[in-house]
Amino acid sequence: MKKVIITLLIVVLVLGIGTGGALFWGYSNAKTDKAYASKANTLVSDYEKKYGDKWLDKNLTDDFTNEGNIVKAKEALGQAKTDAQNSLNELNATKSSKRVASVQKDAVDYFNITIKSLDNAINYYDYTKALAKSTTSLESSGGQISSLAGAAAELTIAKNKIDTAISELEKVTPPDTLKEFHTAYIAELKKMSAALDGMIIALNAGDLTMLESYTNQLGVISAEMVTLDIPSADEITKDIISTDDQKKLDEIPGRLSTEASKFNSKTFSF
Repeated sequence: MKKVIITLLIVVLVLGIGTGGALFWGYSNAKTDKAYASKANTLVSDYEKKYGDKWLDKNLTDDFTNEGNIVKAKEALGQAKTDAQNSLNELNATKSSKRVASVQKDAVDYFNITIKSLDNAINYYDYTKALAKSTTSLESSGGQISSLAGAAAELTIAKNKIDTAISELEKVTPPDTLKEFHTAYIAELKKMSAALDGMIIALNAGDLTMLESYTNQLGVISAEMVTLDIPSADEITKDIISTDDQKKLDEIPGRLSTEASKFNSKTFSF
C-alpha cells in the first residue's frame, strides 16, 4: 500500500511539473507572440504616420523644370527608403514563431513593397533629372546676332549643348515605361543636331537657300518633339507600384492592428 501511495504521489508530482511547465511554456509563447505582433504593428503604423500624404505634398515635386527640386525630392525618397529598410531589419531581428506567420508576412510584405516602390520612384527622379538637364540645351541664348558669322557661332554653341545632352542621355537607363520615349527623344535630338550642323555650314558658306532648307527641317523636328508619345500619369504610377501592391499597402496596416489586438488578448499560446 505504501509503495502504491508513493507511486501515486510521484505520478501527481510529475504531472504537476508537466502541467506547470506547459503552462509556463504557453505563457512564454503568448508574451513572444504579443511582442512580435506589437512590434510589427508599431513599425508599420509609425511609418505610415511619418510618410503620409502631408510628407508627400511637402517633399515631392511635379516641377521638373527645376533640377534643385528634383534633387531634393530624390533625397527625400532615399531617406524614406532607408527608414523602411531599417524598420524591416528591426522586424527581422525580433523573435517570432509560426504562430505569428501571417503577421510576419504582412509586415515584411509592407516594407518590401515600400522599398521596391521607392526604388522605382528614385529611378524616375534620376531619369527626370537627366531629362530636365537635357532640355536646357534647347533653350535659346537670347543674344543678338548681327552677322552670318555671328549666327553660325551661336548655332555652334547650341549644337554642342545638344550633342552633350545626347551623350549624357545615352548613359542613362530609363524606367521601362519611358524606354520608347527615351529612344525617340534621343533620335529627335540627333536629327536636330544634324539640322543645326547643316545650318552652320550654310551660314559659313553664305548659302541662304541651303539655310532655309535646314531651317525648315528644324521646324519639322521641333514639331515632332512636341508630339512624342509620353506615358500617362496612370501608366507611370503603375510602373512605380502595381495596382495589387498598392492594394496590399492600403490593407496591411488595418489588418496588422487587428491581429495585434488579438494576440494582445491571449494569455496562453500553444
